[in-house]
Amino acid sequence: MTTRPKVLLVDTLSATNDYGVELPLALAEFADLTVFTLRGTRLTSQTGMTVVTGFPEFGGRRSKLQKLGTQFVATFKLAKALWSHRRDVIHVQAFRSIVLELPLYTLLRPFLTNLVCTVHNVLPHERIWWQPLAYGHWYRMLHVAHVLSAHTGQALVERFGLRPGRVVYAPHGNYDTFLKPYPPVPTITTREMLGISKKHTFIFFFGLIRQYKGVDLLIAAVQQMRSTQVTILIAGGCEVAVQTEINKALDDRKTGPRIDVRFGYVEQQTLSDCLAAADIVVFPYRHIYQSGALLLALTYGKAIVASDIAGFREYLKPGETAVLCDATDAQALATSLDRLVSDPAGRTRLGDNARQSALTTYSWANIARTIFEGYAR
Repeated sequence: MTTRPKVLLVDTLSATNDYGVELPLALAEFADLTVFTLRGTRLTSQTGMTVVTGFPEFGGRRSKLQKLGTQFVATFKLAKALWSHRRDVIHVQAFRSIVLELPLYTLLRPFLTNLVCTVHNVLPHERIWWQPLAYGHWYRMLHVAHVLSAHTGQALVERFGLRPGRVVYAPHGNYDTFLKPYPPVPTITTREMLGISKKHTFIFFFGLIRQYKGVDLLIAAVQQMRSTQVTILIAGGCEVAVQTEINKALDDRKTGPRIDVRFGYVEQQTLSDCLAAADIVVFPYRHIYQSGALLLALTYGKAIVASDIAGFREYLKPGETAVLCDATDAQALATSLDRLVSDPAGRTRLGDNARQSALTTYSWANIARTIFEGYAR
């Protein structure tokens, strides 16, 4: 009987992010897995997986001093877990506090046999001056870097000097299990709730709203659309400064279809209902390494219009699973949306292909197997 390898997965995503739940569940099929995660996690100990809640949850009403104290305690617990797994695979999903944890990994690195990290983004989107230095040091310590796009791997090689042989590519997985606890209500019910006419094409943008996601370009493009029987819903939380800019852009516009903007957290059931009801999901991002929101749209079998950028180009097949366009050009985005609005059969074909792609190419079993094989490097 072959002994299952031991893996310590250091996670900070499993309380709110489906990726942080799906990956350990899939990896537990291949390894004896210990997940060191945060309080409030959606994971539970089961056959093949032991869950340890060592990190404090995000948010809360604690003072800065209390938060710092809990971080120190969590870092001490993490040190004990790292030391006990020093001869096994240690797979880091993300830092809870890079200021405390990076020195810890640096100190223990000579004793760690196999240090792996999932690199979701090479650097944070809104970065601070010291982060390239810190992350560069971190990447050079890794035995293996797991990336969710070849674009990310190329950036690690070119910018931080990683050897290509140390980079393992396994994409983001689908969100098929998201549908089970949040089955969508009938489309007509959602459209009535949102006040969308039966005759209108429903275009949906969702997720955390940040500058790089191009909501301003979407608003500009909508003004240039020829189609009039269209409703656009933009839903997601954002900082006050971004919200102010969006409101100003909406106030300044003089023409175009109806745009409904709903700032704030979108409940999971509401998100499921809106995705199921949407005719088109749009991603006018300026840059991205990969996107969980995109995988959610693929899983729901939606017709997608997205920016023709590297992070999307790897996950989408132009004309087959999505329409890609130059979203830096508002007119190009408007033209792409107009074409799909006037082509219901095309939307159905794109959506069917997107759903099939999510279930096959982006199945969690295939992804976990690729990562597991990458541990051997």
